[in-house]
Amino acid sequence: GAYLADWVSYEIRPDIEFKDNHLTIDYSRFSKLGSNPDPDWVAKQMAVIERQVEAAPAPAIATNKSSQDSFMAPGAPTAENPAAPAGQSAPAVPETVRENAVVAATVTLG
Repeated sequence: GAYLADWVSYEIRPDIEFKDNHLTIDYSRFSKLGSNPDPDWVAKQMAVIERQVEAAPAPAIATNKSSQDSFMAPGAPTAENPAAPAGQSAPAVPETVRENAVVAATVTLG
């Protein structure tokens, strides 16, 4: 973007995106700022936020028989324990996660 002056080279220019109720600040993989960039010209305001994440449904694993006499993977569908029909699995229930995130950022030029 055009939101930064030309003195900030392309390699260290932050990519600031708004997601749900917080910001993400990413730098190029080849940034000269290192693996954990925290330049003094980007001021971040942090706060605890709540966001919804999709929780994956846990697979059903049969535990009543030993798998020592079977070449099948544990929990694989069998005649006694068939797989659920496609599209009929229980929907994932969203989970609320609290985390510390960036809620405001100021880029100081010059």
